[in-house]
Amino acid sequence: MRVTNLNNGTLDKDGWHYDEKTNTLTLKNYTLTSKGTKTGSYAIGTSTYPRTTAAIFADNDLTINLIGDNTITKLVESNTRYEDVIYGYGNITLTGDGNLTLINTGYQYFNAGSGITSAKNIYLKNTGKLTVDNAMGAFTCENSGTVYYYNGEIDYNGLLSSNVYYGSLIYDKGTFSAENKVHALTAYTGENEDSEISESDIAANAKKEKILMHIIPTHDCSLEVENPEYLVISDKEHGSIYYKSCECGHADKQNTFTVPYAEPLQNTSTISAETITLGESVTLKGTATGGTAPYTYAMLYKQTSQTKWTTKQDFKTNANVAVKPANATTYDVCIKVKDSTGTIEKKFFTVTVKKAT
Repeated sequence: MRVTNLNNGTLDKDGWHYDEKTNTLTLKNYTLTSKGTKTGSYAIGTSTYPRTTAAIFADNDLTINLIGDNTITKLVESNTRYEDVIYGYGNITLTGDGNLTLINTGYQYFNAGSGITSAKNIYLKNTGKLTVDNAMGAFTCENSGTVYYYNGEIDYNGLLSSNVYYGSLIYDKGTFSAENKVHALTAYTGENEDSEISESDIAANAKKEKILMHIIPTHDCSLEVENPEYLVISDKEHGSIYYKSCECGHADKQNTFTVPYAEPLQNTSTISAETITLGESVTLKGTATGGTAPYTYAMLYKQTSQTKWTTKQDFKTNANVAVKPANATTYDVCIKVKDSTGTIEKKFFTVTVKKAT
């Protein structure tokens, strides 16, 4: 199912919810079993095989916030290759204090991909336990990205041999255990390459029941990222002050940078009337303050008794849209405002349509 604002889950009822503003998928005691959707292909020798997108797939960056115990199972598709449990074209971040179990049902390593695969980097910020079963690797970074691991516990019970199939793995804190032979791992303390764990050392340790590694990297906190996690203070007097940060997500509490203060985006939209007679129109008037101009507006409506919204106007600069309801009933109206940074604020109204006398 492709998640939109029209079919978003409710956390306490459905066990999941997606926040489009922050690209955050929250899972709460949630279980999903899925084959995924076929997309793209892999060439192996002279043969070409379809590939699935994974049980959870993201077009952009994705943060998965974990609450309670969650299990995602990727069912194997016939005649496919490298099926992942979670896949994203952007960075993938795990947060929250919940647990996550990822199960890949591929019967051999060409079918089973990794637990989590990213086209960029993977950030493991969750404090709970991550279990990856029956996968080719715990993680894959397709373009030589990096897995930044500095929290929680990881238990990898793999099909083949790797915990990181491509890319490198940098530890900060936490424990990682693997029950099969392990290779394709490059782990540095961040100080020099002499501290690298060699593949021969890993292979030797892997002959035991489990291996355990713990590495502390040196952080390069030179990035100036305007992330709410790094915000120190934000007001008209001081501006917005943030801690500088490392690519792994570590914040430098000694060094900060400042950006000009900007009022938060506020949706001040209105409608011309809350009660009309059948045959009349109601005008939706989009207005906003704060944020970063220019603004665009989207207008949606639906009968209150229904669940499906009708888009009268997608995001455009036109701020006034007339809607002529077709039935004498109660309607829900939503006006969305988006500023130039992509921030969206919604405002809802109710319109009652009376029968003509």
